[in-house]
Amino acid sequence: MAARLLISLLSLLYVCNAFTVRQMGRATRASPRALSMASSDSLVLAAMPTIEEWLDVADPKLKKATIGMFRACKEIAYKIRTASCDKMSCFNEFGDEQLAIDILANNVIFDNLRQSGCVETASSEETPTEDPMGGKGYSVAFDPLDGSSVIDTNFAVGTIWGMWPGAALTGVSGRQLKSAGIAVYGPRTTITLAIDNMPFAHEFLLVDDNSPMNGQWIKTNEFMSIGEGKLIAPGNLRATQDNPGYAELFNYWMENMYQLRYTGGMVPDVNQMLVKGKGVFVNVNSKKTKSKLRVLYEVAPIGYIIEKAGGMTSEGEKSVLDIPITNTELTSQVYIHTHTHTHTCMHTRTHTHSFTCIRRCLLTRTLHTHTHTHTQNTHNKTLTHTRTHRWRTAAQMRSSDSKRLSDASTSKLLLVIHTHSRTNQPPNF
Repeated sequence: MAARLLISLLSLLYVCNAFTVRQMGRATRASPRALSMASSDSLVLAAMPTIEEWLDVADPKLKKATIGMFRACKEIAYKIRTASCDKMSCFNEFGDEQLAIDILANNVIFDNLRQSGCVETASSEETPTEDPMGGKGYSVAFDPLDGSSVIDTNFAVGTIWGMWPGAALTGVSGRQLKSAGIAVYGPRTTITLAIDNMPFAHEFLLVDDNSPMNGQWIKTNEFMSIGEGKLIAPGNLRATQDNPGYAELFNYWMENMYQLRYTGGMVPDVNQMLVKGKGVFVNVNSKKTKSKLRVLYEVAPIGYIIEKAGGMTSEGEKSVLDIPITNTELTSQVYIHTHTHTHTCMHTRTHTHSFTCIRRCLLTRTLHTHTHTHTQNTHNKTLTHTRTHRWRTAAQMRSSDSKRLSDASTSKLLLVIHTHSRTNQPPNF
């Protein structure tokens, strides 16, 4: 009896040992494949230029100042991921209250710019003064954490900066920029950089894995054009209540089935346009609700990137790069779009509706001329109909309207002109 029990026990141990060996064999066989995949990813990353390598063609001082911003953004990305934040303050892993995250980001950027030794003056949107940095070469204006008001909801936020030669950040314009960048802190941490004498805008990814490239910025993309597409990010929508032109434009978007993609942060919304290669970003003034975007810290640097990437910008009359920056707190409305912003959509198999959506919106609706041309082709004849709608100027208004439009002479036009053409084709049976 004892012998039988011993034999049964040995048989059970043999079976268990054989199963374990087979499982280990499977795991062993899987390991080279996993290692191969990891090795392949590492090779792909290693083949891409790092930011240090890519900037070798730039001015040495501009390179050092730009590397300083990249180092700062890397540190900010880590602090955003590891800190528990609300709108007012952050807490570390021990529950100790720290500075608000935007103040932390502000300090990190100042420290890195000072250490670069190539920055003469720096100015932050958090502290809008021109502060000496002790270096020589460039001056930097930055928004340390754009969208910080939504950081407690775990939305993507970002950093914006622009670099000008010399020691002054006022009395300049976006045309004098030598470099500008936006960092996006989201599921991935990326920076899109535009630099003088180099075409296009270029995206760099912060590698965050166990590869040998971990912690480095590598070039992953370049943006050369912003094309057509029904993608909109309209800011300051409250202005539609007392800016009839903006209300009309927004209604036009909705009637024509545009996709609303607005996050509440300028950086992720503009980055979306760059990555998707299409879309519109707009933030408009009205009498009661003014745009809060500051030219020095946000509008000019982002305008520089967009125009390098093949897009267009406007503040109502001209490119945002042509706005004279007379003081650090100057604000502006902004419209970011493609060169043609032309779209074609099919309503039915026989009806094509083509339009160039470059439209003029008035801050006050004193005058708006809209010409609508409708051409219908039939088998035997062509019919053309034109309708023109005109609203009166302030001088033509009745006296009861004069007070409401008293500041019409100072109001600016938003954006360009809307032309609208429609072509009907006969059914093709």
